Amino acid sequence: MRRIVGKGKKVPPPSLTQVGDKIDGQTATMDEKIAKERKELARIKVQLKGSKKNDPYLKKRAIAILKRIRQMEKQRDNMAAQGFNINQQDFTITSMQGTVETVKAMKAAKKVMKKERKKLKIDKIEDLKDDIDDIMEEFNDVNEVLAADYSMDDIDEADLDAELDMLDEFDDDMIDESENAEPSYLTSIGDIAGLPAAPAGEEQGLPPAKSEPEGVAIP
Repeated sequence: MRRIVGKGKKVPPPSLTQVGDKIDGQTATMDEKIAKERKELARIKVQLKGSKKNDPYLKKRAIAILKRIRQMEKQRDNMAAQGFNINQQDFTITSMQGTVETVKAMKAAKKVMKKERKKLKIDKIEDLKDDIDDIMEEFNDVNEVLAADYSMDDIDEADLDAELDMLDEFDDDMIDESENAEPSYLTSIGDIAGLPAAPAGEEQGLPPAKSEPEGVAIP
C-alpha cells in the first residue's frame, strides 16, 4: 500500500518562536476571559448590596464565578510560566547562533589578516620611510640654495652696533636743524628760486604804484 500511495512529507516541528507566540496568545485570551468574569462578579456584588435578604441565588452565582476565575487564573499562570521558559530557550538558541556566526566571521577575518600581513614587511616599510625622509631633506636643501642672496655681505654684531650709533647721530642732527630752521611760511617770495621779485609795496600788502608814460606830464 505504501508503495502505491507513497510516504507523506515529513512536517518539520514548530520552532520555539512559534510555540512561544502561540502560548502568549493563549495567555492574553485567558486574561480577557478572567476580566469578563470579574466584571460579572462585580455586577452581582452590587445586586447583593441592594438585596435586603441577600438573595441565595445571587450568592450561588457569585461563588461559581469566583471558582471559574481562580481556575482560569491558575491555568493562565501555568501558561505564562511555560511561555517564559520557551522564550528563554528561544533567546538562548538565538544567542548561540549569533555567537557561532561571530566565530565564523572572526575565522574568516583571521585568514584575510594573515594573507594581507604577508604583503607588509617591516624592513621594507622602514626603508621606505628613510628614503622619504632623505628626499625631503634634499628638497629642503635645494630650496635654501635657490633662496640664498649672494649680493648681500655678512653682517656681524659689531657692524650692527656701529650702524645703530650712526643712526642715533643722524637723528640728533636732524632734530637740531629742524629746531633752528625758519618756518617755510616765513620765507620771502623773492627767495624762492625761479620766481621774479615782487613789485615795490607788494611785499607789505600795498597795491602796486601806477607808472607814468614817458613824455607825458601829469597835471
